[in-house]
Amino acid sequence: MDDMTRRQVVLTRLRIQNFKSLADTEDMVIRPLTFLVGPNSAGKSSVLQALLLLRQTVDERDPNITLKFNGPWVRLGSYLDCAHRAADEDPGSRELEIGFTFQFGPLPVDFSARFGYNGEMFLERVSYGGYTEEFVIKRVGPQQYRRADSDTSIRLRKFYDYSPGQSKKETDPFGLDDPDALLFPAWAIRSLFSTVFYLGPLRQRPQPSYQASGEVPQDVGLAGERAIDVLIVSDKRKEDAPLAQVRHWLDVFDIASDAQLIAHTPTLYEFRLTDKQTGVVVNYPHVGFGASQIVPLIVEGFYSPDRSVLLIEQPEIHLHPRAQARLADLLVAISQESKTLIVETHSEHLLSQVQVRIAQGGLNRDDVAIYYFEPTPAGAHVIPIAINELGQFGNWPAGFFDQGLKLADAHLHAIAGAQGQGDGRD
Repeated sequence: MDDMTRRQVVLTRLRIQNFKSLADTEDMVIRPLTFLVGPNSAGKSSVLQALLLLRQTVDERDPNITLKFNGPWVRLGSYLDCAHRAADEDPGSRELEIGFTFQFGPLPVDFSARFGYNGEMFLERVSYGGYTEEFVIKRVGPQQYRRADSDTSIRLRKFYDYSPGQSKKETDPFGLDDPDALLFPAWAIRSLFSTVFYLGPLRQRPQPSYQASGEVPQDVGLAGERAIDVLIVSDKRKEDAPLAQVRHWLDVFDIASDAQLIAHTPTLYEFRLTDKQTGVVVNYPHVGFGASQIVPLIVEGFYSPDRSVLLIEQPEIHLHPRAQARLADLLVAISQESKTLIVETHSEHLLSQVQVRIAQGGLNRDDVAIYYFEPTPAGAHVIPIAINELGQFGNWPAGFFDQGLKLADAHLHAIAGAQGQGDGRD
């Protein structure tokens, strides 16, 4: 698979059913900038975990593992720990289903996989469609699958990779001409999820020095622990772009006016920043939490391959409200580098800046999707937030960043009460 081919696979839709608090998200259109908002424990992180579950399974070497619940990307326990159910239902009584659409050049491809539980997890149904007729596989016995519309036996591996045997179309490796030549969908799904990356809300503490291992990281790590390793590798390759982006954005955030990698030996480096206010050059650990929160995001955003899906959880932690607004500009810039960002956030300042950029014309509203997660007794209710060409929200569900208005109203009532009592306060 060459880079040009891989860059043609783009995630455009997601639907998750009966996974943790998500009874049914219904269809979520995925835009270059997709934001997940709502109160704590409403199901936002479950969306990210479901995508990481698929990534983890695609990476797994054992083709007989249908879903790999515990691994380097996410640890979810067991199927029963993840299955959504009502309070009076038995664990595993519902079927987990994950569906998505990806674009391969001009071709939209729909996929869904449904899983059940009967003492152990099993894959019950797989469906591809969109680029040809719908192709459905159903489970007919232990490790036995058939096409739904025929008696053709199917060999099924993981949750997506299946074939009736060796492909007869050596000249058609994507299977676009023949619905029985099934190499294309499986290959494309592997391509799609091999470039799903995650950056969590908490960062590894900056180190006073970094030892170059000689390895080339594929990403910055779940806690940003490999961000400086990426910069070191780029420096050794005489590639200035990653460090140049770090310099630019740290200046935009008013954190540092310069950033430098200092090589003490061929393998021992320091990362130094120039304080923007004082001009003093300091080692990375002495700059504050803001720099360590931002640097991994900058590096991940501009280092990851084109068409990557970046899952970012609460990037605003440790950032001042003004920096949270500038964070929106960083996310916009990354999305415009042919990346898809799915961002879980609690920051009203971040979304307000997105609204400003849409109104100013620097960001197309069609490149933004916002989903509000409302907890209910039946599971999370996922509400798409409409956005017009001026960045205004067309619907405003209860709880959608309304705490500021509530506090302001409470403050006015408190002032009126205090003045009415004539208690002499100024």
